[in-house]
Amino acid sequence: KPYKLCQPSASVDYNLVIQNLKQCLDHTHFAVKSKSMTALGMLAEGVGERLFHHLKPLLFTILELSRDKKVMNSSHICLDSFFGNVIGFENLLGAEDSINSAMDKKSHPLVRKGALEFLRRCIERSETAGPCGSINVSAAQSIAKLSCIQLNDQDAGVRKEACDVLKVLLNYDDTRIRGATEQHTHSLEKTNPRVYKTLLQPADDATIDAASPSRKKSSLPKATNAKRAVKNSPGGRQGAGRNSKPPVGKPKSTISLKQNNPSAEFVVEVNDGNLPSVEESEEFLSELGIPNWNVAEDEGGILSGLKSTNWKFRKVAIDGLATFSRTDEATTADPSYTSHVLLLVKTYTKNFKESNFNLAKAIMEIFISVCDLCLSAKRPIEIWICNSAVTLAVGKIADKKLAAIASKLLTSLCEVQAPEIIVTLSIKEVNSIKSPLPHAGLLTWSKVFCEDFGAVTLGKSISNVLKWALTECGGTNANIRKAALSLIGDLHTQLGPVIKALVMTDGSIEASTKTQVESTLDSSPFDSAAAKVDRQMKSIVVEEASNGNSGESAPSLVIDIPKTDLVASLPPKCLTRMATKEGKTAWKIRKEALDEVESACVQCGGLASTAPNCMKSLIELCRALKERLGDLQSNLKPLAARNIAHILASVESSSQGKLGKIVCGPLINAAMNDNKKLMRDAAMDALEKSTTKPDIEGGGVNPSAMESYMSALVAELADSEFKAAGLPGVLEFTASKTEYFPTFNSVSSTKGKILETNFAAMAVGCLTSSKADTRSAAEGLMKECVNFRIVSPQSIEKAVIKLKQAEQRNIRPILKSLGIDGSQKGVTVKVNDDSRRSTPARRSSAVRTRGKDRKSSGITGARPRAIASGGRESHGGFRQDEDSSSVPLNDLINDPSFLPLISNNGLTSTKAQRLSVSSRKRDHWPEYPEEPSGNDMLNTLKKIWSPILPSQSVSILFPSGSIVRQEDASTGCELLSHALTLLQANGEENILIDQLDLVNKWVAFAICSRESTVGMQSLISFLLKLFSIMRHIKYQMTDTESAMILPYLLEKAGAAKGRFREMLHSLLSTLASDEIYPSTKYGSVTCTSVIERSNTAKTRALATRECHRCVEKCGLSGIGKKGVQLVAKCLSEETISENRVAFLDLIEIIIRKMNGDLQKYIKICGTSNLSGKGREMVEERWSKHGSLPPPPPEASRRSSSTPVLRASKGSRQSLSALDGINASDRSVSRSRQAQSDSASNMRNELPSLNLKIGKYEKNSDAAVKNGLHDDNEGPFKFSFNTPDSSSVLLQRKHVSDVFDASLAGDMSNTSQDGMVSKREVTSGAAASLRERLRQIRDKHRSVTEDGGTNIPCPPLNNDPSLRDETTVKRSPPPPPSAIKNNVFDSIMKDVDNLLAQPTPLGDNENFSSIALSGLRRIHGSLSLNGAAQNADMEPVVLRELRSIVKENLPLCVERLASVLDFGFRCGTASSPDGLSIPLLSVAIAALMAIFLDSVLSALIPEEVLVLVIHRATSALLDRRLAGNSKRNNHGLDANTSKKMVKAINKLAIQATYGAKRHVSLQALLSLQLQFCLDAIQDGIAITDATNIHNRMSRIITKLFSRVIKAEEGVLMPFSGKDVDLSSLLGSLEKVLSKTRSMVGPNGNNSDTGGAIDSDFICDNRMTPLLTMGRTLMIHLLKSKGGPRKFEEVKGIINSLNLPEDSLTGRLFLSCCNELGLEKRKGSPQKQSVPNGDRNRSYDEDKLSELIFAVGRAEEEEARMYAFDDLRDYMRQHEQVNIETHLSTLSAPFRKYILDELQNPSPFRPPLSSSSRSLMSGISGTNVPPNSS
Repeated sequence: KPYKLCQPSASVDYNLVIQNLKQCLDHTHFAVKSKSMTALGMLAEGVGERLFHHLKPLLFTILELSRDKKVMNSSHICLDSFFGNVIGFENLLGAEDSINSAMDKKSHPLVRKGALEFLRRCIERSETAGPCGSINVSAAQSIAKLSCIQLNDQDAGVRKEACDVLKVLLNYDDTRIRGATEQHTHSLEKTNPRVYKTLLQPADDATIDAASPSRKKSSLPKATNAKRAVKNSPGGRQGAGRNSKPPVGKPKSTISLKQNNPSAEFVVEVNDGNLPSVEESEEFLSELGIPNWNVAEDEGGILSGLKSTNWKFRKVAIDGLATFSRTDEATTADPSYTSHVLLLVKTYTKNFKESNFNLAKAIMEIFISVCDLCLSAKRPIEIWICNSAVTLAVGKIADKKLAAIASKLLTSLCEVQAPEIIVTLSIKEVNSIKSPLPHAGLLTWSKVFCEDFGAVTLGKSISNVLKWALTECGGTNANIRKAALSLIGDLHTQLGPVIKALVMTDGSIEASTKTQVESTLDSSPFDSAAAKVDRQMKSIVVEEASNGNSGESAPSLVIDIPKTDLVASLPPKCLTRMATKEGKTAWKIRKEALDEVESACVQCGGLASTAPNCMKSLIELCRALKERLGDLQSNLKPLAARNIAHILASVESSSQGKLGKIVCGPLINAAMNDNKKLMRDAAMDALEKSTTKPDIEGGGVNPSAMESYMSALVAELADSEFKAAGLPGVLEFTASKTEYFPTFNSVSSTKGKILETNFAAMAVGCLTSSKADTRSAAEGLMKECVNFRIVSPQSIEKAVIKLKQAEQRNIRPILKSLGIDGSQKGVTVKVNDDSRRSTPARRSSAVRTRGKDRKSSGITGARPRAIASGGRESHGGFRQDEDSSSVPLNDLINDPSFLPLISNNGLTSTKAQRLSVSSRKRDHWPEYPEEPSGNDMLNTLKKIWSPILPSQSVSILFPSGSIVRQEDASTGCELLSHALTLLQANGEENILIDQLDLVNKWVAFAICSRESTVGMQSLISFLLKLFSIMRHIKYQMTDTESAMILPYLLEKAGAAKGRFREMLHSLLSTLASDEIYPSTKYGSVTCTSVIERSNTAKTRALATRECHRCVEKCGLSGIGKKGVQLVAKCLSEETISENRVAFLDLIEIIIRKMNGDLQKYIKICGTSNLSGKGREMVEERWSKHGSLPPPPPEASRRSSSTPVLRASKGSRQSLSALDGINASDRSVSRSRQAQSDSASNMRNELPSLNLKIGKYEKNSDAAVKNGLHDDNEGPFKFSFNTPDSSSVLLQRKHVSDVFDASLAGDMSNTSQDGMVSKREVTSGAAASLRERLRQIRDKHRSVTEDGGTNIPCPPLNNDPSLRDETTVKRSPPPPPSAIKNNVFDSIMKDVDNLLAQPTPLGDNENFSSIALSGLRRIHGSLSLNGAAQNADMEPVVLRELRSIVKENLPLCVERLASVLDFGFRCGTASSPDGLSIPLLSVAIAALMAIFLDSVLSALIPEEVLVLVIHRATSALLDRRLAGNSKRNNHGLDANTSKKMVKAINKLAIQATYGAKRHVSLQALLSLQLQFCLDAIQDGIAITDATNIHNRMSRIITKLFSRVIKAEEGVLMPFSGKDVDLSSLLGSLEKVLSKTRSMVGPNGNNSDTGGAIDSDFICDNRMTPLLTMGRTLMIHLLKSKGGPRKFEEVKGIINSLNLPEDSLTGRLFLSCCNELGLEKRKGSPQKQSVPNGDRNRSYDEDKLSELIFAVGRAEEEEARMYAFDDLRDYMRQHEQVNIETHLSTLSAPFRKYILDELQNPSPFRPPLSSSSRSLMSGISGTNVPPNSS
């Protein structure tokens, strides 16, 4: 071959021959066909293309013949001869007689398969087949298209061959062929994802070798293995001992190591065919003098024992060989001893596969002894031995009995052979085992191996280990996954980027597995020092290799990581589409191309190939992206910059400099000059990536890329005016990289010297910039350049000389401060030694962390630098900043010589100069509503202020990280407060006044930052102190100074929440006098500007009320004509109702100041400001209120400080809030807001109650006294949170606003927009209303009042049968063994001593103090801030005390409840009837801490919970806390009383919420039963609303409703672990059974309204208990909707074995009937009872109470609830004529009640989750059952 035949000519004709051969193809004998095809192939090879027209038609015929197995090989050979010699790819893919013809569905599947197989072979042979065999892009596309179609073939063989064809194309050497194929295969991701995943997997060796003929089968020549075999063969000694003989047998086995390409696996081939025979081994060992060698087996013989069938003899023989292997004789024997002894053992132990445990252990022992022998002889062990030992060890590594010795054997093997071989063999063996235990065991051993030997010793097997670990991570066994992830983490810790790169390039990992692996890599960071650690275990093979490589002690790990050809992975014509400019959608095409590039960069995993053939295409891609940096579509520019960053971060460090020359210049230009900050940040990020080494190289700055960056920077700044907005950021970035620039001493080339000179000129030029930020950044760059000798002093002086004289004068001082004195003859430079390159860690932290700060904060900040207002930099600024930054604030405050606002350099600044018009124009400080923000703004302020401040103050007021949050300014506030104190003490307030404008700017900047609690408190405290000093020195702010701060204070006060709103309002109240700022200007300038410009509705309303105050005080000058017109215009344009009301209130006072001349007001406003609608609203308001006298100033101020509640859009009428109620509301609102703010902290820490007036809270005793009325229920309204109800209860907004609707005025109509006019009336009207309501109530019943001042807690033992369920018995003290801590024992003893004292205490208050101290310790142990409250106790003692409290929780809670009761009756020194507020506070706080703790509250038993709730309800009804006693206040003011009531109310609610749900419900049922029994025992009617028992009963009912509602809010009500339905229903049966025949002294028996069923009759005073039982059953059945759930409840009731007539069973049937859940046949009762029959009675007392509740409601929430109760009552009693009961009321109030009842959509304000108090609402009897 090749056959050389004559070419066809006139004398040479092959036509006849071919025709005859073609006829032979139809012969019936297969041999004739085969020979014919062989001849045709020879003709094709010998003649070539000239036979095309004769042989091309035979292609399809031969393909059809290939289905015959007898001629298949001949047909393949013939077809292969055709291809390349006669036909090419264009002929194969033609329309006729081609592959396409064979792909017809009518063809046989074997024909289709054979055709694709032939096509695959053609692709593989394309380079060597012949002149016609080359493949082009068009042919590749056609083949890929054909193969994709055949992937849908019905035959599996055809589909497999089509997939193989695509694989060969995808692995072809030519990138164009691969790209053309990927165009068609990309669609398979959606159409055939399974095949697509197969194609993504790395190809095996056979496929790659076939696709690339130029690649050899093995990277090593055949002689290599032979040489290695010779090298590993034993040499030296030829005999054994003294009787040495020539070695017998064949050469030893060899190992073949294969690693064909970077992605191929490391393979170990074991050849054991050259081992000696058994006879040779026996003869060899017999000559060594082994003891007992030829002795009988029963005497311990070795040879006979091995051959014995008894396992014990074999074990003795193996042990004997192992013992001999450890002797000196074995050490000095021939090296072939190991092979002989183990071969003999292998022969007689079934190839080491003994099933007996003892034999297996003995075999492993002899392996270990042989390894020890090789280790002592320093020679590697044979490969076949390693293979056999690994097989045995891996198989037994999961055996509990053999796991330890198996691991030891593997470790011993690694010591005497290359670990990469042992690990590879182990992985191969474990993959053949299906059991998961060996996998987990080997993974664990591998991790230990990495720790003992070091992961670097894995060598070439590292890819095998990682691939195996990743495969195990994808399994289903949790233990295996955990062990595999742990191994990967350890590998990453030691090898770092190599492991991460291998993980990223492994495309076979599933997404979920990859996520876990990436998380493991993040949690196991790379430790560069791990590779240098001296490991305790070493391999002699690795040590020998290391010593042979330049004497290195540590082994090196060289792994070729596969990288991606980035451009080849892009879709076709991507670069062309990226440059598209024609058409309206051209930008979309460009964006798609950029997105494709970004996707390819992400997929390559940061590993882009920079091979010569790939580098050229990368350069083209970077040039295309460079053009897009200047794209006309601004949104595409950041995308291009981001792609450049991806590319530069993916290439090697050596290639970054080459690519940086292309893109650095445009990136620097974009970073400096682009208008969009997003683009500037993207460009800076790309510059960072262009100068940073990739992660796989360890990261850090890339010095090789610095020169290209310097060149680009100099080129971009040439002929620049240095005014670009982004130039400071570029200079700071350059300063951070200066250390890695080439020094001027190291530059020798002319080009380098020119670059150094130009760079110096650029740096000097930046110092002349008109921008302060640029000058500051340039100064920092110059300092770094001088320190690291980047530019020479001569180059700097040359650049300075070229400047103008004025510029030189400005620059010379700066250079002199840096140590460069150019004024002398010889230019000198002074550089400290510690700033050299050898100690980069001492560089300025501001420079070193610039990049990180920039990314994290998004702020481009200049380096701290003190610059005078005139523009010249002060000297030594940097040194001062760096030295002072480390001085703590406390040290500065304690330093008597430190004055925070007085500079040490004597420089001063004139405020008049700063506030001049020209200075303010240059200042660029924003005007309201624009807020001062951004680092540039803060730096501007810093440069103006820093020259007149000490350097220490500058570093504190202007932190390096800028002021992003308000808490960043808290230290500065503390410093300024200290400065104010010093200035006031020294009488130097003039210094403050001189810097007041700067202080105001700084405070405004801080207050406009992101809000935080600590920061806002610090700012408000400082402002209060500042305003106080200004009032003291009688200084009024100028308009300019006020404009810097006051509008922002109004803005924050309007939008603030909680206590901050009150604090800011209090701060604004200091402006009420003219001492700080004239009220006329405050209203006409500040407030009007806020009204006009603010975007916040609440802020506009607040500013309007402030204007109202100014007008009220100063008259019309308080708002001015412009303000009058502005308010009118705002009224016309306002859409928010409460703001409109505020504007009308202001307009009303304006008209009053105009002597009531409405027409004059309208004329002043004009039609341009006051619209027609606005004029109608003003006229309507004035018509209603114009005739009334104006309210007194105090009332007006009170009303103006209360925000107006937002009304609904629908029209409604609202009840006017009384003046006294307003005062009360304001006090309650403040308390509620403070409580709402601290609700989130209540769960973690609960300090003892502070019942004193807060720092920012006004004492409003007078207002409370006027506003509070006689309320039997008490002021019991607040909000709360439970630890487990945040996800259950809706979080609703606090409503502290009230409507100011008029009662005295006409309420008959509303305005056009649905709003009624609102106005305050005097407290006399309120008193009159309350008196009329009381008369209605007294008309139907007489009031019986309890004359006592203290409500005792009734004992819970009235019913002897209930003592076990309801009586709380004091538990005996626990035994000494139960209390390990003497602290708890001592505290309980002190508490018992206190409780044993007679009351009132009188002179025995010392007992109270002692017990109080101990109780505070208990509270401290239960809260997070306990250590702070108990500084005398160690935290360890507090934690121990908490554990003791938990162990004795029932006892502790019982004592605390007793202390709560004792605090109400112990009296005080001044008042025997007084309350002990300290005792009550600490008891409530400790109980709240327990019930807020989900763990502790769940441990509280029912009887203890009953006691706590009983004490709390008794305390709530104590008249001393009502705050309205006219006889004696018992030492309590109204404010303290309210706080106490709220705290006790919170305790009662939290106790029911915190305990387990069934325990809470059972406790409430028991208490309700007790109160009902007490009422029966005392003969109290159920209609007596003033009796103690009935009032307690109503509180219990409300608590019960809250608990039911809370349980309904959970995901599965009455089904959680905290609800024991069996216990709950059993307890329900017990309490209901007590209601049978329960008769009191009066003998009342009546219908209970069908609470159980229609037939059940008992005392009607049991109705609250029966109602609670029915409510529980109704809600229980509703929550268990569905047949199965319904049966669950039914089953629980049946399991209780209740009697047939049990009330629970009857209640269950009645509720089921009502809900329609089940209709029972033969039921003896008719369960359905109409509501009309159930509520037949008409209770006039109750109706009177409901009407009274509406009138006395202090807040909108309470009023809403009262109306809800009234509506429910009227729906149940439709026959009632309510107008007769309202006849005695005023006409407006009567109309208001009727309109609200008839309103179909009544107004409902937003409510908190628990805003309705237990004491709110009606005070009469309970709502009848089923009222809801």
